[in-house]
Amino acid sequence: MSSSSSVIWMTLGLVATLLTSSWLSRRKRLPLPPGPPKLPLVGNLFNFPSKFQWKQYAKWSKEYSAWSLCY
Repeated sequence: MSSSSSVIWMTLGLVATLLTSSWLSRRKRLPLPPGPPKLPLVGNLFNFPSKFQWKQYAKWSKEYSAWSLCY
């Protein structure tokens, strides 16, 4: 196998990988469940408590659970 044919096969492999990943990323996905509002760039970084985390998580579970959204 010559050097130029190796480059061609590697290029074809790279193109196939990029096309496949592009196709997979465009497939329809289920929407994410509701949650606390996010900030641009940092997301929910500042929403997480440093102490007594379980209390905040329990509050969020009640606030954003599917059952509470129905009523």
